[in-house]
This record gives sequence, C-alpha cells and structure tokens, in this order.
Amino acid sequence: LLPLVTALPTYVRDGDHVNRRLLGSYSGTTDLWFVTFDVVNLYPSIQHDLCVSIISAYLNDRDYMWTRLAVSILQLVLRDNYCTFRGRHWRQHTGFATGTAMGKEVAELYLHVLLFPVFEKWATAIELGLRFVDDGFVLFRGSLTDARRFVTELSSAHPAVTITTSLSASSGVFLDLCIFKDASFAATGILATRVHQKASNAYLYLPWRS
Repeated sequence: LLPLVTALPTYVRDGDHVNRRLLGSYSGTTDLWFVTFDVVNLYPSIQHDLCVSIISAYLNDRDYMWTRLAVSILQLVLRDNYCTFRGRHWRQHTGFATGTAMGKEVAELYLHVLLFPVFEKWATAIELGLRFVDDGFVLFRGSLTDARRFVTELSSAHPAVTITTSLSASSGVFLDLCIFKDASFAATGILATRVHQKASNAYLYLPWRS
C-alpha cells in the first residue's frame, strides 16, 4: 500500500520533506491562514468494518491488482488481534495498536478518504495541504470567516474521528517545525521555519557511552 500512500497529494515523509513542499512565494499578508489539526487517538479508534470498506473501495477504484489479497490480510489483522491480560484473553474489536506493520499505510488511506470531502469542497482556498498520518497542516487563502468555516467543517468531517484544530494568522506547528511569517514575509511572500520543541520536552538523552 505504500506506493498508494506516497501518491496522496497531502503526503509528507518528514520535516525535511515539509520544508521542500513549502518552497515558493505566498504573496499577501492578511488573507493567508495557518490551520493545524490533529486526530485524537486515531489508531485505537479506527472502526474495523468502516476501515475494511474504505480500503476495499479505494483499491477497487484504482484497479489495484492485489485488492482481494490486501483486504483479506487487513481483515485478518484487524479482526483476529488478541492480547492476554491477567490470565484472560481479549480480542480487540475497535482500533489497532500503534506500530502494527501495516498500520501507518492503512491509517493514511483511511483518514484521506474521511477528510477528502472537506478538502475537495475548499480546494480553491487551500494553497497547501499536508498530512503525516494524524497530524495535518493547511495554508488557507480567504477571509477569516471562511477560514473558521473550514476549521469547523474539518473538526466535524466524520463521526468516526475526533479532530482538534488551531487557526492562526501568523504561524503553525507541524511535526518538528514551526512555520511562520517573519519580518520579510510581506516583501517576499516566503515562509520561514524553525525547529519546534514541545514545552514538555525535558531534553533527556542517553549518554553516548550507554
């Protein structure tokens, strides 16, 4: 599924990839908005039947030659996922564990389909839309009213996902980057970036001799 994921228009691999996608001029200082969003507990909340239906339809629409095999494996992974706790065996009926081998690719496609109607509706206003699994960043061009409407619709894109959002006229944090309008933006239209560290980061590193 990885080739299908990397072909998504919103796909980014890491912070370096984000920097390259940001290259270009975004003229105008008052009508360009930074929208960031995060899907709350994406992996544990993925609905199995909905996920299988979405992935199956997505692959069929693209005449993917391994659709039946991929969907069969997905069903096996989702529906026969067991764990043992205090001597009792449990089957997971919603979501799957972060780190599951196929998890990232499935989550990327699942979320793409759920959010696509909102992105399609506002396509002419979206200067740039990027997403790394459950974290997203959008440069939105338009009035504050339209930007707020976009954020509201994104927050309620689908009942299967809970999305938190933020809207700013000057900056946004995405992955390990703070993307912002610096003093030269009005003249150049070029966005600046710097490394972002969460306030909770305690800068704890293993000693090099460890």
